[in-house]
Order: sequence, then C-alpha cells, then structure tokens
Amino acid sequence: SLPRRFGERLTPELVSRGALDRVGTWWREVNKPQRLVVSRIPLLRDYLNRRVPREPSWRGGNSSAFTEHLYLVGGFDERFSYGFEDAEFGHRLQAAGVHGRSVRYTAPVFHLEHDRPYAGAGVVAANRVLYQASRAERRAHTPFGLPRR
Repeated sequence: SLPRRFGERLTPELVSRGALDRVGTWWREVNKPQRLVVSRIPLLRDYLNRRVPREPSWRGGNSSAFTEHLYLVGGFDERFSYGFEDAEFGHRLQAAGVHGRSVRYTAPVFHLEHDRPYAGAGVVAANRVLYQASRAERRAHTPFGLPRR
C-alpha cells in the first residue's frame, strides 16, 4: 500500500510519465518494499513467483481469469458487497479445478489508501457468513452471478 500522504501527491500525469516505474526514495514508504526490489531481478523474481508458500489466492486488486473460467463458476456472487467477494470467487475457481499462478514479484500492486464508507461492520459480517457457507459446501458455482453458457 502507498501511504495516503504519498497517494495524495500522485497525479495521472506523474503516473503516465512513469513515476511509479522508477526507483526512488518513495520505495521506503510502501508496504513490502522488498517486492519492488525483487521485481527488478528477473531470475530471482521468477523463482520466487514459483515458490509461494501456499496456493495463490484470487484477490481482486491484482488478479485475472479467463472468460471461460468466469462462466464456469458463475462469476462474482452478486449477494456480496464489500468484503470477501474476491476470496469466495477464488475458492469457487479452485473447487472447479482452476488453480492460479502467483505474479506477486512480477506485478507489484500499488494500492492507494482511501476511506471505505461502504465497509461497515454489518456488511462485512454478512459477507463473512456467505463466504464461510460457500467454503463449507466446497461450492464451485453460484446461481447468483453469471448465467451458465
């Protein structure tokens, strides 16, 4: 994550000019700066991407999937709002036999800190219940998302 004060100084122009692509003192301000260092060393980066300590999970901030796999599992479960929706989707992909690959050291994520007025405790708690039920059932498809093709 980029600290809020750093993110507030970023502009679309700075980003398009490659401000986040260059090594700089700003690296000290990010969460997990070692990933930025490793991303610059191809052999080490590729080795570490293959050696993640657990199966890669699907997180919406920096994930992708083939369209056929989205339809296979029904996409995102539309009953979710903020919280657990991406993790639940990822578990359904795994239950359907679709397993991810990590690119944590190839494609670092720069998350800008921001307020989350939509992330109330009640919303997150309700989503946790949906998530736990889906995992307990080892559900591979949701009827509350994309229709089957």
